[in-house]
Amino acid sequence: MLRAYILVDTSTDADLLHSASQILHIKHVRTIATTTGSHDFVVRVECEEEGALEETIIEIRKMEGIKKTETLVVLSESTPERDRAIR
Repeated sequence: MLRAYILVDTSTDADLLHSASQILHIKHVRTIATTTGSHDFVVRVECEEEGALEETIIEIRKMEGIKKTETLVVLSESTPERDRAIR
């Protein structure tokens, strides 16, 4: 399973609720968080292969009002409940 977080910046005139709703309906998107700071959204993506991740990124970038994305691919992830890395 390939996991990634996509940081999304929108244009100043973008409708954030509409953009978030559109992004949530993309196939491999699991969650979207509206954030403060440098980025407007953090999108969690899970898919089986790199090609699907690339398609998801392209689909987000093509949306009206999306200015920029930055993708962070997860190498490992830990949780308090499981004191070990998930691979």
